[in-house]
Amino acid sequence: MSIMDSIYYKINKKVVDRAILKLKKIPIDVVYEVLLKNCLRDEIEVKLILKTKTELELKLKGKKETSLFKFHKSFVIFKEDYEKIISIADSLEINKCIYITTGVFHSDVYKCNAWSFSKIKFRLEDNIKFIKRQIWLNKDYIDHFKYKRLDFTKYLPN
Repeated sequence: MSIMDSIYYKINKKVVDRAILKLKKIPIDVVYEVLLKNCLRDEIEVKLILKTKTELELKLKGKKETSLFKFHKSFVIFKEDYEKIISIADSLEINKCIYITTGVFHSDVYKCNAWSFSKIKFRLEDNIKFIKRQIWLNKDYIDHFKYKRLDFTKYLPN
């Protein structure tokens, strides 16, 4: 977690904790459905790679770039999980990789990502960073939370 994220968390602790609990309960099917709607709206080609109760991996092909999207319901993402997604991205000839988790990334993952000299751009989003980018933290919205209002447009390829 970055310094700005930790400050943001301390200021909005109550609201963020409620949103994290709701995020951890989200079914993968709902994430897939919402993401498909976002992709259809932006005319992005979607190819399903893996879909389980805890993981969703998609290859998203836009007009200019191709990206790998992974949503992972886990408490901690370890270096092994990160290396697995790197190998998948290399085999699929991806430009950008987005890795979102409902938990946090282990410090080794951040170190590997910072020191990586790969031509693939990696974007790691833990629970707080992901929630910060969503509408959920609007005071009026948090009490009437609906999974269908998730917005993945910031993660889609161009």
